[in-house]
Amino acid sequence: GPGRGAVWAAQRVPDDSVTVVANSFVIRHMDLSDPNTFLASRDIHAIASELGFWSPPPSTSAVGLAWDDAGAFDFTAAFGGAPASPPDPTGRKELVARFYSGRRMWRVFDLLAPALQLDADWGYLQDAPTYPLAVRPEKLVSVADFFALLRDHYEGTPFDLTAGPAAGPFGSPNRWGPGAGERQVPGGWERAISMHRSLFSFVAQARAVPDGERALSGLVWFGEDSPHATCFVPFYL
Repeated sequence: GPGRGAVWAAQRVPDDSVTVVANSFVIRHMDLSDPNTFLASRDIHAIASELGFWSPPPSTSAVGLAWDDAGAFDFTAAFGGAPASPPDPTGRKELVARFYSGRRMWRVFDLLAPALQLDADWGYLQDAPTYPLAVRPEKLVSVADFFALLRDHYEGTPFDLTAGPAAGPFGSPNRWGPGAGERQVPGGWERAISMHRSLFSFVAQARAVPDGERALSGLVWFGEDSPHATCFVPFYL
């Protein structure tokens, strides 16, 4: 509203865990009585209520609390954004909304914590949580592991973009925008983590170093163009 500034929210990710933010909000139910875990703009509940994004339980104040029942404040459900266009009769837009982010979230979590056996078909839903905010990797994650994640095309899964007729004779993972005829067909290509239209990617490290070397405690591995086609170069900060 006027004079209020931006609406924002934050949730602490445990030091031993990994989260994925893939073109979508991922913070769900918030308990603002726990500031060590959750922070948000001062009047986030009031704004959500005024805009009709969320209704608190009638008997409960809408400031500084969260609830476990149907009135619980879900940040993503409230502020994640609603489709601006009418429903698509081909079903393409609904599929894109569900899997454009959700499949990438699943892929990272499944590679780092396969024992959880998360379902690839849950997808991402604005109005209900599917995947957890973060998972604990089953082993320490190295810089090389992060490079591999950024370069991933679902290799070895049913969604492998390097396989099938569309990949051509050389296993290309690139998929271009559909033409007029293709847009009439329900569904769409998977959205891989690495994309041909990427301009750059990077992995940033905040390293613990002796006091005398603190000037080099930051390290950024930077790569131009698509992650699967780049060479990550170290920049010491």
